[in-house]
Amino acid sequence: MRGFSAHDSGCPMLREEAYLADRLAVQIEEQVVRFLSGRSRNRYDGATHTPEVSEIFGWYREDFSSGFQGIRPRERLFAQYAELLTDDPDGQTVIRSQEAKINFLDYDWALNDCRGCREHEQAPAK
Repeated sequence: MRGFSAHDSGCPMLREEAYLADRLAVQIEEQVVRFLSGRSRNRYDGATHTPEVSEIFGWYREDFSSGFQGIRPRERLFAQYAELLTDDPDGQTVIRSQEAKINFLDYDWALNDCRGCREHEQAPAK
């Protein structure tokens, strides 16, 4: 999981502190938990028995395939953190099986939506 944010609603939240070499593993673990806990970005659909996760996991598939702390591929990451994606024990079992098809949720670009920006750009100079 990347330790930065692109400043969009669909990205992991920025940390309140700098990343430090002696705490890096703990800080990254905290970020993974924070991001996967956000049910607007990552969740389990009990009706379809499908993990629905941020499109970031599709875009950066190769990064997740290379592993994080020995976890690879993405399906193993989701399996390890299944309880963050759903409170349903049956859903957690499905996720831990690593057999479910993964659906990627549409990315939320809301913070980059600049409605009204053109008005500012076209305002006459004083």
